[in-house]
Order: sequence, then structure tokens, then C-alpha cells
Amino acid sequence: MIDFELSEGVQNTQRMVHAVAEQMMRPIAREYDEREHEKPWDFLRTMWQVSHANPIGGSGDRRKDGPSERNLAMCVSIEELSWGDAGLYLSIPNAGLGGAAVAAAGTPEQKERFLARFTGNIGC
Repeated sequence: MIDFELSEGVQNTQRMVHAVAEQMMRPIAREYDEREHEKPWDFLRTMWQVSHANPIGGSGDRRKDGPSERNLAMCVSIEELSWGDAGLYLSIPNAGLGGAAVAAAGTPEQKERFLARFTGNIGC
């Protein structure tokens, strides 16, 4: 039988990310919808710091009793951040869809060219 229950670790991630969405994103979402050409720098700086300390989905370590839950935790995190505000979620600096492919199969030169910008400080 297939079990669709989230593990305790993924549930903890979900609760934490939901709190971020509720407390940081929802209060400013309407403001930045109306001021769409302005960047929410306080939010972006905070998310930049958090993303470097705790990548969405965690480290990807294997569980004792099964495969890594990194992808599941990432999907749950994205769902919660999008609930907070999809526009703000999409403004968070990250390597995007191509980042995983470059990280997995890119040459050292490609990694430097395409991924190095996500390891430094966010510009203002």
C-alpha cells in the first residue's frame, strides 16, 4: 500500500516554511503587487541569508529507512512559499531550473560562470 503521509522531517520543514510565508510574505504581498517595479530588499536579503544557511529541501541525506526526501521537501517548501505569495517566491534569488543540471553535469568553468553568483552576497 502506498503511504502519502509526510515524514516528521518533511512536516517540520512544511511548518517552518509556512510560518515564513505567513509572517514575512503575506503581510507585504499586496504592497509589492501594487509597487511591482520595486524590489522587496528586506525580504530578499532575509531569504538570501536563509537559503545559504539552509537550502530548501535540506542536504539530501538518505533516511535510515529509505531514499532521500530532499525533492519532496523542496516541493512542499515551494508549495508553502507560493501560498505566501507566488510573485515574492519567484523573486527569491536562486539558480532556478538550470542550476541543478549545471551542478550535476557542468564543467568547472560552467559552474563558475552560471552558479558562482549564487554563492556571494546579494546586490542592493
